[in-house]
Amino acid sequence: MAHAIIVLPGTTGTSLVANQADETSQTPVWEYWAVREGAVLPSTGADALEKALYAGRPGGYGKKDKKTGLPKGYPSLIDSIVTAAQNAKATYVPMYTTWPTNTPPISPPQQQQPWLQWPLTANAVIGWGYDWRQDNLTVTALMLQNFLYSLVSSSPAVDKITLIGHSMGGLVSRTYLEHVGVNDTTIMPKIDQLITLGTPHLGAPLALGPISHTLDINLSGQGSGNAFIALLHDVLDVLEQPAVDNVIKMVDMVVNSNPMGISTYQLLPPGFTPFISSDGTDYSIFANNLPAGLVGLLKDAGMLQTNLTCAGNLFNVLNYTGTPANIAYNCLYGIVGTGNTAYDPSLAGQIYTTTGYSYTPGAMGGPLQPVETDNGGDLVVPKVSAMFTGNSSVTTYEVPGADHISMPSNPAIQTKVNALLNFAS
Repeated sequence: MAHAIIVLPGTTGTSLVANQADETSQTPVWEYWAVREGAVLPSTGADALEKALYAGRPGGYGKKDKKTGLPKGYPSLIDSIVTAAQNAKATYVPMYTTWPTNTPPISPPQQQQPWLQWPLTANAVIGWGYDWRQDNLTVTALMLQNFLYSLVSSSPAVDKITLIGHSMGGLVSRTYLEHVGVNDTTIMPKIDQLITLGTPHLGAPLALGPISHTLDINLSGQGSGNAFIALLHDVLDVLEQPAVDNVIKMVDMVVNSNPMGISTYQLLPPGFTPFISSDGTDYSIFANNLPAGLVGLLKDAGMLQTNLTCAGNLFNVLNYTGTPANIAYNCLYGIVGTGNTAYDPSLAGQIYTTTGYSYTPGAMGGPLQPVETDNGGDLVVPKVSAMFTGNSSVTTYEVPGADHISMPSNPAIQTKVNALLNFAS
């Protein structure tokens, strides 16, 4: 019999390619793909993202830390699992998938799709790449179902499946477990647990920044108070300004477009979690009584009601107080701030997590401003969200210093994950 451990990346964590033949073990993460596909074509702007794209391998594949020589990103996590299993006298092989199609999934699942290079006859840790721009409810969770059906139909030896989701990968997993596959008598009995790493179970207020165009994307190469933008600076600082402008257009297209921008909206806090404060009142982004000036600001920024509706549809099918029967939810979360240095050296100066927004008409610096909290989370996702606060059916594990972006490479995170996998039993 065989155990399949599926690692699901977060948003931007999978490479995107226009031609699947280009997908190799050295395919770069998406930021570099964007540079290659779009920034080198200054006359076409963001046209590259308008192509039909295939999702490739999880980001970081083929990349190594310059100091340690060890893999970074999701391959680092996968390698750590393989090594921990070997130390416990168990054998697991690393594998990677690419989406076999660049069109939305068909239901019922297409079992004939060639997700893996060969049928699984032994234990494996599988990096599951997916198109992180798509609607997690109507596309990505169904593609996960397609993959799992393909896995068990082509590999009868698989009798145990573990899901590990980083960031949005945890939401994709939950959408499958709690909605798409909840009545599936073929696969669900095989799933033993879901391990989430920094998953925004209750949303990430930071997502409102790019949606509302209030996130300061200053790509001049200077430092930034936001962890994601600080890293984006490093990626784009080597480019000429016309190329930088094209990449900024790509980011905007990913966030505020339909259907490709839906997944970003699904990172917002759900309707029962107010996170915008104005004049003593806290509002949800889904509230129908938002201050008129804020409604106008969001409308001018291009915020799409259709995408908000899709986000609401996702939240409505998820369970916020329990978990599927016999499937354990283990939620790992990081705390970064004063006294807790981020694992990634490039983020050593970061201490704040965006935990909400304030709206004050006429305020200096702009009416909509992030509320940044020292030790409030992992620099991207608030701790109360990654902890899945309010759900008494989950088990939580705090990892001091674990920042959101480098979680898969963080040795402390990897140690917790491997302990939960319990190879020694």
